[in-house]
Amino acid sequence: MIEDEVPSGLIYKTFIRPIKNEDYMLAVEEHFKRINQGDLKKNILIVDDDSTYLSLVREWLKDIYKVYMANSGLQAIKWLGKNKADLILLDYEMPVTSGPQVLEMLRSDDDTKDIPVMFLTGKGDKESVMAVLELKPNGYFLKTIGKEELIEKLNEFFILNR
Repeated sequence: MIEDEVPSGLIYKTFIRPIKNEDYMLAVEEHFKRINQGDLKKNILIVDDDSTYLSLVREWLKDIYKVYMANSGLQAIKWLGKNKADLILLDYEMPVTSGPQVLEMLRSDDDTKDIPVMFLTGKGDKESVMAVLELKPNGYFLKTIGKEELIEKLNEFFILNR
């Protein structure tokens, strides 16, 4: 079976031979309909206490990804209790619960431990970076990153982690 050889995320639909043209055409139409509705877009949760920066990054990404926003770590944890994210972009420095604390909470919960997390932060000092790298995030970007570079890095990440 092809499912044994190819990662499930790459298979949209399987057919039994002989393939009926009508079934194939219906599947193609359904696939394009789902693409146009955004059903096949990856879900990204951006967590940042700076609402201006949240909105900026959302604008950058909204045409390519389904983008959700949380303005605190606790709001993100609550959102993840009811929703699924394919990636979390997490700020380092937030009031009440810091980014590293949020990442530790995510990693300690069976439901969220496998969600990829990338830091998108203004904290670029060596101590902060080293402390976070011990938690093994999937990436660490400074907020000075531009739109094109961020999109390129995210696309690259999703291609490599299908």
